[in-house]
Amino acid sequence: MGGAERFPPTSMTTTHDVKHINKQLKNIFGCVDDGRVVFRVVWAPTQVELRHGKFNDFTESGLYIRSITETREVPKYGWAGPRYIMERLYLGKHFVELPMSEQGIYESIFTFQDPNKNPLEVTWAACNLIAKASLGTTGVAKPKRTKKQIEDDEREDHARQQKETKEYLDQEESFLSAQLALGSATALRDADPKSLEAKEKVS
Repeated sequence: MGGAERFPPTSMTTTHDVKHINKQLKNIFGCVDDGRVVFRVVWAPTQVELRHGKFNDFTESGLYIRSITETREVPKYGWAGPRYIMERLYLGKHFVELPMSEQGIYESIFTFQDPNKNPLEVTWAACNLIAKASLGTTGVAKPKRTKKQIEDDEREDHARQQKETKEYLDQEESFLSAQLALGSATALRDADPKSLEAKEKVS
């Protein structure tokens, strides 16, 4: 869950930059079946989520009022401050404290800040690299593939299987030829099972 998609410009990154990057992320890495993008860049202060848990309420002056367990809409990245975050959609994860997680959850995979926690510029090169690195990890959200991509993958799998089968048969043929040359293998093609059985009894 997120708030309104507002992208205040920083000293390095503009609203146009982020919108263009999100468009590229969608075009290249795709969406899941319901249309949600797999990767996106968001402005941290606008993101909220529904969270279930125990909350302490105070007055504006700081006086304690009560503690209550319920579900509330809270800031998602209250720790981040004003900076951009790159998220990835994960499906199949469920957290009791996040009631909406059954429908899939966007999790932070990179915060655009340096080691001193200063905001960093958001660039397409960085986002592309982060997305590719993330896809190398386990995760259930995968981009939708086109019919051509599926057919290409099937052709590659078929070609690989044929290559592996040929290599195996070549190795077996080489091994058998070597064994025959050493006299440790016997050709039994067209042999009569009864005659073989009789030879075994005689011996």
